[in-house]
Amino acid sequence: MGFEITEWKGRTRKVRGQFEGQQIEFEYRSHAYTAEESGKLIAEIIDEKRPFDERTAANIRMLADTIVDWNVEIHGEKLPVNIESISSLPSDLVWFLSELMTKDKEIAKKQNR
Repeated sequence: MGFEITEWKGRTRKVRGQFEGQQIEFEYRSHAYTAEESGKLIAEIIDEKRPFDERTAANIRMLADTIVDWNVEIHGEKLPVNIESISSLPSDLVWFLSELMTKDKEIAKKQNR
């Protein structure tokens, strides 16, 4: 029997954290990108030579591509998970979401070894 990877694309993980005194929760696709796609996107996000707005735009794209559900609301209405909604969030929150996802991926890697 071979090593089957087909199921991985749709596999999700749930994450929660505290931001500004409120609980934020989201579910994301942990294997949304190929190695090549992931490498390019991560390079765009962490390359400090790039303008901050370009790095933020890459981060927003990554969050929009991977988050499938969250508890983010405005005026009691749940925001859809898309580039427009994520772009409307405070920058600190956008980067916090990314940090939570990164930490969760590190935990998952340790658990899978």
